[in-house]
Amino acid sequence: MWNYDHIFHSLLILVLFLCFYMNLPRISLKINKTFVNLIIVCCGVIISDILSSYADNNNMDFSIASLYLVNGLFFVLYFLRGYLFFDFSVCAINQDGKIVKTGKWLSRIPFLICCGFVVTAPLNHLFFYIDEMGYHRGSFYSLTFIEMFVYIALSYIVCLAHNSSISRNRDLNSIYWYNFILFLGSVFRVLFPYYLLMDTFCIMAIIVIYLSFENPDFYLEGHTWIFNSKALRSYLRENYSKRNFKVLTFIIHNYREIKELYGAPQMDEGIRLIGDFLRNAYGNQTVFYCRSGRFVILGDAAFDCAAAYEYISDRFTRPWIAENTELYLDIGAAQLKFGGMPIPFEEAMNVLMTSFEVADNAVGKDIVVVDDELMKKFCEQTDIKRNLEYAIEHNNVEIFLQPIISCESGKLVGAEALSRIRNKEGKIIPPNLFIPIAEKNGRINELGEQVFAKVCRFIRDNDIEKLGLSWINVNLSPIQLMNNNLVDLLGEYISKYDINPEVIHLEITEEAMVDEHLWESQIEIITGKNFKFVLDDYGKGYSNMSRLKKCPFVNVKLDMSIVWDYCKYNDELLPDMVSSFRKMGFEITAEGIENQEMADKMKDIGVNYLQGYYYSKPLQCEEFISFCKSNL
Repeated sequence: MWNYDHIFHSLLILVLFLCFYMNLPRISLKINKTFVNLIIVCCGVIISDILSSYADNNNMDFSIASLYLVNGLFFVLYFLRGYLFFDFSVCAINQDGKIVKTGKWLSRIPFLICCGFVVTAPLNHLFFYIDEMGYHRGSFYSLTFIEMFVYIALSYIVCLAHNSSISRNRDLNSIYWYNFILFLGSVFRVLFPYYLLMDTFCIMAIIVIYLSFENPDFYLEGHTWIFNSKALRSYLRENYSKRNFKVLTFIIHNYREIKELYGAPQMDEGIRLIGDFLRNAYGNQTVFYCRSGRFVILGDAAFDCAAAYEYISDRFTRPWIAENTELYLDIGAAQLKFGGMPIPFEEAMNVLMTSFEVADNAVGKDIVVVDDELMKKFCEQTDIKRNLEYAIEHNNVEIFLQPIISCESGKLVGAEALSRIRNKEGKIIPPNLFIPIAEKNGRINELGEQVFAKVCRFIRDNDIEKLGLSWINVNLSPIQLMNNNLVDLLGEYISKYDINPEVIHLEITEEAMVDEHLWESQIEIITGKNFKFVLDDYGKGYSNMSRLKKCPFVNVKLDMSIVWDYCKYNDELLPDMVSSFRKMGFEITAEGIENQEMADKMKDIGVNYLQGYYYSKPLQCEEFISFCKSNL
């Protein structure tokens, strides 16, 4: 009566899938558990389908009760399979926890209704019934198609309602595809009920799910078989609300240099050895590797991070033998405990990643404890980063202008443009807090571009000569100077706002001069477009006067630290330095002037220009214009 040609192959494929999947390391996530349950139920559907079909074909050899039992089991598993496919869709979409539990409970209603018809079938014969002639469909048998169609439709509805929760379009497309495959399978079941093809379509859907979501390689780091940062993020996201775990992070000091020293193959083998050691030592905990020599151990509330790190650091006192190479590695560690200060998940992940930097600064067997105070500091940095991203993306970076005064005339002659951003409350965030973040995350180029564009617009919209200005200084970071398209970018804004490039002086620090070939090439190209350069913060770090002879700087700005030192303890070093700069053709600006006495001392040793709070703090453009007019 029923055709079994395809069903046995389907069962063998499913069993193979299950055995292979269970033999690989798996992170304990609901989506993974749902996948395992789905495969098991699919196997159960096929087995019960074979048994019930055989029993129905040979109904004279079985009692009516046994026929009700095997058929009822098949239909319950069949309906459960439909629900589990939908439940997997929810798990794939709900990785950020936005779908409320109430909705999930409501989604079980179609499954429960169908099961109700199956259980009551011997009494009311509505779904199916069995008599002396054998198995018969009831008037509500169409529920076998309707339930699957309902859950397919619900999957599409949930996808459309929560598609912003899915980080990758590929994941969304995969959900659409395997549900479409299930739809086709259900259509074939309606059209060809005696060919047991639905199981084949279910296997096709499972293969799509495996390739898109469940491949264990997605959660493993290379050939080490250690869970990776994606697994860490997924696990923490799912379990973060519990907050009953402790986190031990540790990092291999100077990982990049060591990897170059030993070679990539040896270091990869060393990482595998470390992972094996950690799994053997802490099998009850979960170990993750986040690349670049960074490890995480997630433990339960009873996990002793300090004792664990002491044991781990003792192991690192001995070499790791990798391919006949002895790897001598040094580590630092940090300990976190989520559950004290309540913070959102994304901020918690940023705290965890930042803890690696803290661990990298740890020395010896000391473990840094990331307490609520330190966690609050990390969260503040995250908030600054968020405000920085918002300001850059919405073109909200502001420019403040600080006056530069001529020692000879005592009048305003120039200004330095300084970038500022604000938080949600409109308060200014100090540049020493957001500039390092911008340099670290690569947004400094966009930040600098906005500042330069707004300075150009300020010059266009205001007659700076009437304001008493001869130039405005704009800072270039070392990262900006590395941009080969920098001269084109600067030229674009000069042309757009139709201004003379000579009125903009580009400030760079000695840090930008580390790559001598690069900065010489860049400066030569940019000065060829009539820009002028200023050396900023001279004396703050390693200062190479001989290198300055080759630089076309029009001005050298003395860092406030050496200005303050000279004003406190007069010596001959700074006067001689200023004299040498003057002989080399440089003009000199002294930063950090806070009183008339400092201004007089700088004027006495030959400084040309003065800048500091004694004259004015950095001002918004409107305030700066008023300042200029009052000092004409």
